[in-house]
Amino acid sequence: MQALPPAIARLETLITAGAGDFVAGAALAQRIGIPTASLPGFIAELRRRRPDLVIEGKRGHGYRLVMPACSTPA
Repeated sequence: MQALPPAIARLETLITAGAGDFVAGAALAQRIGIPTASLPGFIAELRRRRPDLVIEGKRGHGYRLVMPACSTPA
């Protein structure tokens, strides 16, 4: 796995720490030190570099890591 640039690595940490709950985009941008308008580009870069992460964005809610559904054997 390739190393992420510092801002992208912090973004990954913050979204993962949300544990499936939405994290406001303004809060994410502030915590990684970028303008809020730049956040979608950083999210796109994180998705590109970590295709195993499923990140959902919802206007008015922010971004969250979509947790895989647990399936139990029948």
